[in-house]
Amino acid sequence: MDYFGKFVYMIHCIDCDSAWSLDEEDLKKDRLSCHDPSCEAEFSIYDGIKKGLKVYEENALQANSFLANYIFFHTIDVKIGFMKNCKLPEGVLRVHKVWAVPLENFSVGVSNITSEGFDVFTSLHENTDTSLFGLDAKVMLYINANMENYSATWMHLLQLSLKNLVDGDYSTSILFAEIAFESFVDTFLFHGYLEKGELSEGEIYDLLEDKKIPSKVNTLMKELYKTKLSKMDDWIGWETKVLRWRNQIAHGSRVLFDKEEAQYAYSLAVDAIFYFAENIDLYFKSIGEPNGLFYRT
Repeated sequence: MDYFGKFVYMIHCIDCDSAWSLDEEDLKKDRLSCHDPSCEAEFSIYDGIKKGLKVYEENALQANSFLANYIFFHTIDVKIGFMKNCKLPEGVLRVHKVWAVPLENFSVGVSNITSEGFDVFTSLHENTDTSLFGLDAKVMLYINANMENYSATWMHLLQLSLKNLVDGDYSTSILFAEIAFESFVDTFLFHGYLEKGELSEGEIYDLLEDKKIPSKVNTLMKELYKTKLSKMDDWIGWETKVLRWRNQIAHGSRVLFDKEEAQYAYSLAVDAIFYFAENIDLYFKSIGEPNGLFYRT
């Protein structure tokens, strides 16, 4: 099976529909240019990542798959009306999405998806000439898969928020979105204080357990990285809506939310996470780390 590797994030142009996989050269640039020659947009890597993380149309080929670090392209031979098992290369840890595209006039689907492979089944359309049954045909496969383990809990939580948003489980999506953001904050606070060297691991755990999230995103982030969430454009929306919704869901006082609310919470979680990522990056550069957050020497 032919495949190529890609970074965990997708960059999406802020002005057009162009998208591409983040690579090392992108990470080193202050500004990115759209890959479409007809588009003259320039934007920060963070704006490109945020736009990419917000592409979640369920049936789009570019549907978000930011935990998948490989995409596989493969064309298989099938017999119309029969099932065929498709094996994946060794080393696949998880399959996030499979698209099967018939190259002729028949229907195709996939089932029994595992890290080892999946079944491709085909059938004729209603009122189609039955003489096509059993004929040779081709199916093109696109598979988003993971071949590396990522230990960043916030990334998995954000993926779960996205999945539940697409699936229509809006309250769960909101809960995971906010917890993903909180996990991101705790992760950077823990490692920041640990690197500072003034507190033991146990003391850091106690500090993070004692502080409420509004204090963490303002007082503690300011202390470590010279940034705070209250400077973000939609800080009030986070504090008065998303954080409040998260607590209502967690404590059972409200369980029904609509699609627009879930979209808002997911989008704001993405914005908040990468607001901090960008400002932490700038902080590292300001103290003499020439490669910032991504390429620290």
